[in-house]
Amino acid sequence: MPEQAIPQLVNLSELLQNVGNGQTILDRIFTGPAVGLIPKIIEAANEAFSLAIGDVFWVTVIAGAAGLAFTLVLQDLPLRSAREIRAEVSGAQRELPQQPAVEVG
Repeated sequence: MPEQAIPQLVNLSELLQNVGNGQTILDRIFTGPAVGLIPKIIEAANEAFSLAIGDVFWVTVIAGAAGLAFTLVLQDLPLRSAREIRAEVSGAQRELPQQPAVEVG
């Protein structure tokens, strides 16, 4: 790779990720025998982008699996009713009958 082309490639790295723009952009930078590098540069840029996207999806899959595992491990705690909260606030610590929040049937 010619040394003078490296700063230009770094400045144009975002444009090289766009589909279809790489060939025309690199044709302006490389001339002469360096034109043979254009397909390799485009292939390397596309491969780097696809590897980065793949890593993002793997992180998402792992985070989703961890979230599912934590959800399955959580204990089911019954919610307090308004009557229990009022009794706790008023200081009455008597035992209240347990009633389901929703009647089924």
